[in-house]
Amino acid sequence: MKLRKLQCPSDLKTINLQNTDQKQSGGIFASSEEGETPGIQTEADVDFVDGFQINSTVFLFSNVASGAKTNKVRLIWLQAETSKAQTLKSLGGATLSSSDGGEGSRLLASSLIPGGQQVLWSGVFSLDGGENNTELLLFDISPDQSRTTDTDPDFYYSSNKPNKPSQPKSLQPKVVLFKKKYLSSVLAVREDSWTVFFIGTTSGELIKLAVDENNVPGCPKVLQRGLRGFPKILLDPVDRKHVYLPFKDQIQRVPVSDCSAYTDVKDWFRAKDPHCVWCVTKKR
Repeated sequence: MKLRKLQCPSDLKTINLQNTDQKQSGGIFASSEEGETPGIQTEADVDFVDGFQINSTVFLFSNVASGAKTNKVRLIWLQAETSKAQTLKSLGGATLSSSDGGEGSRLLASSLIPGGQQVLWSGVFSLDGGENNTELLLFDISPDQSRTTDTDPDFYYSSNKPNKPSQPKSLQPKVVLFKKKYLSSVLAVREDSWTVFFIGTTSGELIKLAVDENNVPGCPKVLQRGLRGFPKILLDPVDRKHVYLPFKDQIQRVPVSDCSAYTDVKDWFRAKDPHCVWCVTKKR
């Protein structure tokens, strides 16, 4: 019996758009459109960290390094248009700075903060590229509609790099939420006027940090110590009272709070835990 070798289309672009509906032109997963395959290219080495879409805006986060140049943390925006080409041509971008404003930081993990008029986003940054100097930062990543599109120095739609690329907008963090060694993952959730961050470390800790509406954090609380290196933290979509930690060979389910751990009102007040309330009459 002779086996037929499947001819898969080559994917030479950094960013491509593909169909998700069999009824679209070209069928399911097709990246071509009207005889061409539009895409976004780059000359740099790109490590994509996260991406999501809010209404008609697509957000993509990456670490970008070209040759011996220092790493940059890049955010690019795309507007979802009626065609692949129009969507990709809407490219605009920004550079995300760490708290020290220096070059060479890397983005390790990312979580959108749901709700609110601004598009708020949290990122775990490594200041030195390793695990010993990491921090959780809060950014406003609302798209900048005033800048010229498709003139980015790192990402471009045309076959050649723009002759006069514009300097990307530099976004500074609104606040440094947390500094600690070995930060590796983050999940942000809303609880009324609070934002609660669940933060994982490569040393095996799951940390809970509540932040009030003025972006003032409470005391961090370790919910669990155990297995190391979980890259993602997922909220239970049904009861919202547990988070899931996926490991190589198992998934752990952890309660979002242990209210019995607060032995007096001062402990509870310092923690600013929106999942717990203090009962004055019973003193617990």
